[in-house]
Amino acid sequence: MAEGPALDAAETLEQLHQAHDVSDLDTSGRTAGRLGQIHPIGWASAGLLVVAAVFHLRDTEWLIGNFSWWHWVGLVLITLISLRPGPMKAISLFLDGISRFVEEGSNSFAHPRAGLATIFVVLAIFGLMIGPLVSVADWIFGTSVEPISTSEFEVTDAGNGWLRGAIAAVVLIGLLYAVNRFARGVLSDEAVSLRAGLLLGAAGFVVTFVAVWITDGWQPGVTAGFAIALLLAAVAIGPLWVIAWGIFIVIFFYVVTRYTARFIEADIIIGEVNSLGLNLFGLLALIGVGYGVKAGVNPRIDFWWADFSKMRKAWLDFVLHTLLFVPFLWAALRLLSSYATTNLGFKRDFSGETAGEWPAGWHVWETWAQSSDAGNLPAGPLRATIFVGFVLFLAQIGSEMIKNGFVMIHREDLADLKATDAPARIE
Repeated sequence: MAEGPALDAAETLEQLHQAHDVSDLDTSGRTAGRLGQIHPIGWASAGLLVVAAVFHLRDTEWLIGNFSWWHWVGLVLITLISLRPGPMKAISLFLDGISRFVEEGSNSFAHPRAGLATIFVVLAIFGLMIGPLVSVADWIFGTSVEPISTSEFEVTDAGNGWLRGAIAAVVLIGLLYAVNRFARGVLSDEAVSLRAGLLLGAAGFVVTFVAVWITDGWQPGVTAGFAIALLLAAVAIGPLWVIAWGIFIVIFFYVVTRYTARFIEADIIIGEVNSLGLNLFGLLALIGVGYGVKAGVNPRIDFWWADFSKMRKAWLDFVLHTLLFVPFLWAALRLLSSYATTNLGFKRDFSGETAGEWPAGWHVWETWAQSSDAGNLPAGPLRATIFVGFVLFLAQIGSEMIKNGFVMIHREDLADLKATDAPARIE
C-alpha cells in the first residue's frame, strides 16, 4: 500500500489561525455600478415625476396631475441631488441637527454664541405669542386697541409712542449688553451648563414679571414670566427636557395657588397659568415627535424585527416611509397650512374670488383665535404650532429615509446607523 505524505497537524492549525489578505469591507458602493450608486430617494422622486406627468397629460382633477411649479422644481432638484452622496449626507445632517437642537438647545451648535443669537431670534419671533406681553407692546408704543368685531379692531395712537419706544430701545440694548457679558463669563467652556441655563431663565422671569406688572398687573406678570423663563432656558439647554420640567412647575404652582386661596381670603387663582401648562404639554408632544423618530423609539415588534439584517430593515423602513408616512404627512400639511394661518388671523375669502388677506395693521395678534374658556391664553399660536410639529415630523422622516437609502446602496459609512439594543422581553 502506497503511503501518502505526512501531515503536520500542529503546523496546519497554526496556518488556519493566521489571517492572510484581510481587507476592510468595501462600502463605497462601486460594486453596484453607476446606476446602483444613485440614492433610492432619487428613484422614488423620478418615478413620481413620471406618474405626475402622465396624469397631467390626461387632464385629471387629482392633485398628482395638477402640481404647482414648485412641486416640479422640487422633485427635479431631489432627483439631481440624489446622484451624489455628499449633498444627501449634508441634508441628513442638517435635518438631524434640528432634532438635536430640540434635545440639547444651543449646545447643539458648533459654537455656543450661535445659540445666544438663536435666543434673540426666537424671542423676536415668538415673544408676542404670549398673551400678557401684548399689553407690554401696546404700552411701549403708546397705542390702544379697541375690538370692533371678532376679526376687526381699531388702533388708536396716543401720540407719545416715539418717546416710550426710544426708552424701551435703550432698556433693550442695555439688557442685551448685560446678557452678552453674562454669556462671555459662563460660556468659557464652550457649552451652556445646566446652572447657566437656569440662571438665564430665572433672570428672564424677574425682568418679564416686573415689566408686565408695571403695565398690566402682577397676575399676567406671573404667566408671562413663566413663559419667558421657560423659553430662555429651553433655547439655552434644550427645549425637550426644560418644557417637560416646566409643565410640572407651572401646574404645581397652579394647584398650590388654587388651594391656598381659601386660607388667605383672596383670589390668587391665575387661569392663564393653567392654560400655559396645557399649551406646554401640547407643544412638548408636537416638537418631540421628530426627536422620537431620530432616537428610534417608534414602536415595533422587536422580537421579530431584531433578527432582520441591516439591509432588510433598511428596505422595510424605506418602502413603508415612502408609501405610507410621506403621503400621510404631505396630506396633513396641506390641510393644516390653512388651519394654521386662519388661527393666526388670516381672513379667508369664501366667495372664491381671492385667497384672502391678513388683517390690516401690525397688531395681528389681536385677531388670533381665542380660547373658548375665559381668562385663558390665545389658542391661535398653539394651533398654528401643529403645522410646525408635522413639518418637523416630515423632516426627520426624510432624514431616516436618506440613512436607509445609504444602506440599500451599500454606503453604510454614510448611513450613521443607530446601535440597537437587545429585543424586548415578552412576559
